[in-house]
Amino acid sequence: VYLDFGLVSDVPIGVREGLVRAVAYLVARDYDALANLFSDLLLIPKEVLEDEETKEAFTAALAVAADELLPSPDDPTDIPELKFDRLIDSLAGLAPRFEFTLPPYFLNNARAIGTLEGMARSADPSFNVLAVVYGFAVQTLLTSESMALVGTLKDITYNKDKQRLDIEKVRALVKQAASIAGVKRRQIVWDVVRKRQGRRIIRGMVKDAVASKTARMTRTLYRQGEGPGPVQPE
Repeated sequence: VYLDFGLVSDVPIGVREGLVRAVAYLVARDYDALANLFSDLLLIPKEVLEDEETKEAFTAALAVAADELLPSPDDPTDIPELKFDRLIDSLAGLAPRFEFTLPPYFLNNARAIGTLEGMARSADPSFNVLAVVYGFAVQTLLTSESMALVGTLKDITYNKDKQRLDIEKVRALVKQAASIAGVKRRQIVWDVVRKRQGRRIIRGMVKDAVASKTARMTRTLYRQGEGPGPVQPE
């Protein structure tokens, strides 16, 4: 929740979900998925990003800007530090190249968040706005039934090459959520298990673990010559 001296802005539900997804993709450094969201955020016309060459150039530009804005922390599971005013400056630099539009919600929200971040940093120089909004994003992803948000949760917890849940990504997500909330990891796991989306993740982890162990056992049996032989024709 933020206040800006009575200023009210109506943000469409699709944009609200898009902002949550954008934060998750930014922390995961999935710049291709992040670039795709800019039409949902009403910042770039959809037809602009449908041009493959433009989309590739925009994704590359986002990657360069994000790598400059978000220095990699010593621990890859930590939340990188972000200064909101620098984020706005970077987007402003990309705007002329990629036909940005600036809907009313964007200008109002940018002004409010920028002001509040400045106030927070004056009281606590270590304040990290990305850590705050990422905590909200994770909670939303774990509890929402929106297909778009469910898809994003899968994107940031799955191994795209193997098409299965990535245990290390799930562990990193739990560590980040625990660090932000100031609680132990087991508390986060318990909270996740009580939610439908969380139970879906747990089932996926169990399924993948069983499949992986079965595959290893099968390979071991074949190496030892104990596996089933080829099927003989009748």
